[in-house]
Amino acid sequence: MAELQREMVELELKVEELDKMELYGGVEVETYKRHTKKLLDLAKHTKIDTGIVNMVFVQDKLPEVIKDKVDKSHANWLMFCAAIEVVNKAYIRDSVKKHREQEAKFDLLNSQLSHVKCLCPENTVSAITAQLGRTNLNSQQAVQANQLTHQFTQAQTEYITLPHQFWSDSGYSDQNSWNPQILVDFFCM
Repeated sequence: MAELQREMVELELKVEELDKMELYGGVEVETYKRHTKKLLDLAKHTKIDTGIVNMVFVQDKLPEVIKDKVDKSHANWLMFCAAIEVVNKAYIRDSVKKHREQEAKFDLLNSQLSHVKCLCPENTVSAITAQLGRTNLNSQQAVQANQLTHQFTQAQTEYITLPHQFWSDSGYSDQNSWNPQILVDFFCM
């Protein structure tokens, strides 16, 4: 029984699979419905279907699309699985489509960043630092130059490691408005 409960907790449903169809008991059903049927079958086999044992662990592994529509408090596994099964198909289809579009934009952005990295020498910061070292500056100019180098290093690191959410929120996720030349100009000053 412990192995079945472990299997139940380890079951994972991915966003990309939500709008797909699968055979279950000789009938074609949506993947998320097959997932709930399998969860309920495992709960019945382990004799925990009348309670809430392990439910929180399964809830944690659900995609956000489902979590947004399914309450966290259910009296038993039957009610929990029923709540998942009645999630609107159109909502799921739209959410999966939106997820795929965001992933495509993120992939495009990553490829553009890779392209920009190829255009700029990896030692851009080193070259600037070396050039500054060869320049005769008074002490105040040297401090300012050092600060600029530090700011450039920090900015370069931040731009390269920006999370996907920043790019979406900043408007650069629109592939028609994104111009990789922006980063080339910035990094290859």
